[in-house]
Amino acid sequence: MNKSIRILSARDMPVYRDIRLRGLREDPTAFGSSYEEELEYPDQKFLDRIAPSGVEGHALFGSFEGEELVGVIGIAQLGKAKMRHTADIWGMYVKAEHRGRGIGRALLDEAIRFGAALDGVRRIRLAVNAKNEPARQLYRSRGFECYGNEPNALFIDGEYYNEELYVLSLSA
Repeated sequence: MNKSIRILSARDMPVYRDIRLRGLREDPTAFGSSYEEELEYPDQKFLDRIAPSGVEGHALFGSFEGEELVGVIGIAQLGKAKMRHTADIWGMYVKAEHRGRGIGRALLDEAIRFGAALDGVRRIRLAVNAKNEPARQLYRSRGFECYGNEPNALFIDGEYYNEELYVLSLSA
């Protein structure tokens, strides 16, 4: 089967919307947003994530197996002058039946390459549910270091979840 990773475009909005909603529904503790909230979003909101108007230093990557979108990851350089040396990774998700095959690692590597090529970016940040051991291991294996813990960052179905904050320092 043909496998590829590429930056999503507007024509990918329907499949991006589907995978995003699936991730929110099946892995609610992995995201700050909820399925119920995003189910009500208009298509334009998903298009804006793919290609926000007037924003440079942003990409939403998709991993495809044939025509099927099986994983996604976003990265965005911060816009304020004092923070443009930082890019944030967001919205990473791989469909459960495709996990354990290196897709998440390949997506993360692609996002890191993109971030490292952005003018002025010297570090990449992300946050992860402290109980998500596979994700934590993946991030550490790629050189990310935990620099903090946000207690009770998420409140889902009556339970609080901590998030760990990670940073990858890039060569100057």
